[in-house]
Amino acid sequence: MALFGNLFEKKICDVCGNEIGLLGNRKLADGNLCKDCAGKLSPFFYERKESTIEEIKQQLAYREQNKAALPDLRPDEIYGTKMKIYVDNENRKFIVTRNNEWRSGNPDIIGFEQVQSVENKVRENKEEIYKKTEDGKRESYDPKRYKKDYSFITKISVNSPYISSITVDLSEGDEPVNHYEKKYKDYEAMMEKLRCRLLMIETGNDEPEVKEEAPAADEWKCTACGAVNTGKFCSECGSPKPEVKLIKFCPNCGAAVSDPANPPKFCSNCGGALK
Repeated sequence: MALFGNLFEKKICDVCGNEIGLLGNRKLADGNLCKDCAGKLSPFFYERKESTIEEIKQQLAYREQNKAALPDLRPDEIYGTKMKIYVDNENRKFIVTRNNEWRSGNPDIIGFEQVQSVENKVRENKEEIYKKTEDGKRESYDPKRYKKDYSFITKISVNSPYISSITVDLSEGDEPVNHYEKKYKDYEAMMEKLRCRLLMIETGNDEPEVKEEAPAADEWKCTACGAVNTGKFCSECGSPKPEVKLIKFCPNCGAAVSDPANPPKFCSNCGGALK
């Protein structure tokens, strides 16, 4: 009975002094916090349970100062799709938020000088594609086929008493499906530009240069998904490389064709159709 008595016992928030409703308690290292006060903390603060009442009060005071400073922020660049990074290059500050009305969300203002590192990585997301058998069962292709897309992840480590790092998926909801899309290159360039901005690296160009890879001599385009490949099977969907029908001689006059793998539509000798 004592256990249930403690469960339904009224609790008071040690920060604001208000009564905490049922299931509304947020435990601190040395007290209790109501959900309203907890909602005012930084969204990137994850050490609440290990924090003391005094530490939470200090953070809430900092959050009020942060809110008062937001009207002076003037972002001139935006990175990302859903979770966005708003960069104020003139004042060398940035914020991270999902809220399009970003001032109303009180996002933390972080100075470029607080950034300790920026780590960029491209994550491959792979899901197997199955076929249905005649009896309706799911079966793998041979070789296996996959549906793929790519996420562009930026992790920003910062020197702050309340935030250690912020991780943003810049391509969330807009992931490219292969390396050869322009979108893939654009996200690569976005990640590098953001890294240079936050680490205050002078590039000499407003847009970091993205080097185009020279196409391989044996590249072919998959007719099933459009991906460009170099092997015997499509790296995106597993479809086999299509066979190339060589036309060595004109069927009408027998004249040799200069490029059997890519013959013209008509013979240069007699004008007969080759395809």
